[in-house]
Amino acid sequence: MHVFNNYCAGNNPTEQEEEVAVQTVRINPQGMVVNQDARVGASKSGSDTITWSAQGTGGPWTVIFLSPSPFSTGTFIVPAGGSVSSGPINSGAALGKARYEVRDSFNNITDDPDIIIES
Repeated sequence: MHVFNNYCAGNNPTEQEEEVAVQTVRINPQGMVVNQDARVGASKSGSDTITWSAQGTGGPWTVIFLSPSPFSTGTFIVPAGGSVSSGPINSGAALGKARYEVRDSFNNITDDPDIIIES
């Protein structure tokens, strides 16, 4: 899915449009990332973001990146029935696979998928 992020630089009234891809990663009620979402690509240069979404009555879930995280934080809390966004990929993030864990409220690992950081 593509969304457009409108922003103004300083007090300049001229608006610029920047295309940002939002990749949605669905977590099923058992804490497993839905198969089609288990390995998504995200572009550093495109300022892509990841949104984790708890499906059904599952959650809350904790998404923890194994170091280093490609985002400004390495831990995201996905509320039951809700979602959370990663924000943009850090400019210094390494290209390639970024593995993370999904954990339940008892800190048990329920899944360990990854995202692919692209240039």
